[in-house]
Amino acid sequence: MTAPLPPMPWRMRGAMRLGVLPLARPLFPPPPLTPVLAYRLVITAVRYFEGDVRYDVLFLATLVRHRCRVGMYLHHVWSDNPQIRAAGPDLWGLNPEPAQFAWSDTQVQLIMDHGDSAVLTTSSRRAPSLTAVGAMPCFTLTDKGPAYGFIPILGRATPRNLTVTAWPAHFPELAHTHTSCALDLSRFRITIPRPHSIAW
Repeated sequence: MTAPLPPMPWRMRGAMRLGVLPLARPLFPPPPLTPVLAYRLVITAVRYFEGDVRYDVLFLATLVRHRCRVGMYLHHVWSDNPQIRAAGPDLWGLNPEPAQFAWSDTQVQLIMDHGDSAVLTTSSRRAPSLTAVGAMPCFTLTDKGPAYGFIPILGRATPRNLTVTAWPAHFPELAHTHTSCALDLSRFRITIPRPHSIAW
């Protein structure tokens, strides 16, 4: 029998690869959120391998704002963990789709149930690794209304080149498939709180 998900906040360790790529068409959030960079797509793949919950996730997001707050709005999310998918609407207002993940030193492959796949390939570039201390603020829409979460992250980030070598036709259309605006965090710590409701 599968144990229930622990109460939030969740404290985990994992690996992350992310990149920012240009879009062929703007991607808008639902109102009253307004876009900050509608032509820039943030692609993030994460593997949580230690801590309160273990799962893989990939999300496609854009930077948005509401009043004085700025954060990511997650347009699409995939996860390999059935519990995360089931709890997503209640916890974050998200509906993660089912997928499997294949990780290697240079690639992350997202394999969806209907057979499509996306592949992110990283390559090295001449840049030093940096200690990454920051946060990933996010907007969500839950059953109880709009919410905002502030997620602290600590790890070692290595700048990379990132190339999208496979991309399903129904995904947001990319203007280019290569970027040098990418990071590889081979090990990081994160605390994921439950988003708190905000007034719109």
